[in-house]
Amino acid sequence: MSTTVGSGYHSELFRRLYAQAEARCVLTVLDSRGVQVSEAVREQILTCTDHDQLDTWLRRASTATAAYQVTRPPITTTAPTFYSEKFRQLYAEAEARAKERAKERGVLQGTAGSVLIVLDVRGVPVPEAIREQMLACTDLDQLNTWLKRAVTAATAEEVTRP
Repeated sequence: MSTTVGSGYHSELFRRLYAQAEARCVLTVLDSRGVQVSEAVREQILTCTDHDQLDTWLRRASTATAAYQVTRPPITTTAPTFYSEKFRQLYAEAEARAKERAKERGVLQGTAGSVLIVLDVRGVPVPEAIREQMLACTDLDQLNTWLKRAVTAATAEEVTRP
């Protein structure tokens, strides 16, 4: 029985020999790059007869810094399967809300961090209680007020005064 390797038809013996040669190429590339290969991974590579898999491994071997990076299964992310349009819509809305909340938290943390940086650059000591208050604040307007005050305040207490 003949099968295809490349563009022509070849015997099973040819396919097996070709796979062995490809496997040796993978190992040679890893060796030439100084990547240590365990016996288990070496055996996995040498016993593989899937030409597409060996080709993938050869490509990975050219950049791998560890042998497991060559033979690891591909990292895939699959979108969830929805059985109704309503569930798909609810999921999309929840995902959008989660992204928006994460963005808001990032803006809050960034602004609080900016207040602390301004005070630090100006040499104004910040007691731990005030630092925690600033980092825990969830009111962006309040944080912006503190940021403006931090530019001229002599103490951290002046920044957080009511």
